Amino acid sequence: MCFSRAPCRPLQTDVLNCEQQTRLVLSGLKPGTRYCMQAQVFVPTYHKSSAFSQVLCETNTIDGKVKAWLIAVVMVCSLLGVAFTVIVLFLIGWFGYKGVKFVFPTAKLPENFKQAPHSYIILAMQTTPPPQEQCDEVSIARAPEGSERSEGSHLQPH
Repeated sequence: MCFSRAPCRPLQTDVLNCEQQTRLVLSGLKPGTRYCMQAQVFVPTYHKSSAFSQVLCETNTIDGKVKAWLIAVVMVCSLLGVAFTVIVLFLIGWFGYKGVKFVFPTAKLPENFKQAPHSYIILAMQTTPPPQEQCDEVSIARAPEGSERSEGSHLQPH
């Protein structure tokens, strides 16, 4: 399997390595420079080649190492993202559970409400006439207009 390099110009292709491997290390790159690469796999046995990959642009580090603060920032952001996702998924599950319990409650009726519709109480209620209402007659008398009582003075202490 051969790896070839086309530095963003498909017409210029350099064969870099013709060994069985899945990783290629490029040497001689200038530090702090942005490189855009495309890869194409060529199999010399069959004289077949793949299509070029999408363009991948990376900036080369000065000493070949990633700075510690950048690793820490990426880790903290990843941790916060995962924590937020876990909390949101928990809340979705919790409120979904509560919603299902609200729509489909597990409460059961007491046994005395589960009586058959033709029980003796229901039959007795259907055959008896409604009870007669009891009323008392009330009459309101008005005091004559010339009387000594004023409003609010009708309450006398006992």
